[in-house]
Amino acid sequence: MNSINERLAYIIKREGHTVSSFAKKCGLPDPTIRNLLPSAKTNRRPSYDIIVAIIAAVDQPWCDANWFVLGEQPASESTDAKKLLKIIDDQQKTINELQRKNGELTDRLLSLLQPDNR
Repeated sequence: MNSINERLAYIIKREGHTVSSFAKKCGLPDPTIRNLLPSAKTNRRPSYDIIVAIIAAVDQPWCDANWFVLGEQPASESTDAKKLLKIIDDQQKTINELQRKNGELTDRLLSLLQPDNR
């Protein structure tokens, strides 16, 4: 997929739309989308407003502006996975610390409630 027009055709196919249903989802006239497809043989490029409408309508992580406009791949899933694992690790540390504090407070409360054994 070397051109934005080819990426548009890919989006329509991947989303399971016809040109008409995709245009409707984007809030654009059918001919606007149809004239941007590689099969139109028109070499037209979408305007900024059309690009924004398409990206907003798709609203999927795999379809970001860099990929759609420039053909650059979105951030790799491994990078996202590493970020997610870091968040989980930080949350687990917080949980462990809260459990430790809870244990200390429970022990302190129990010692205060026990009758004096003197």
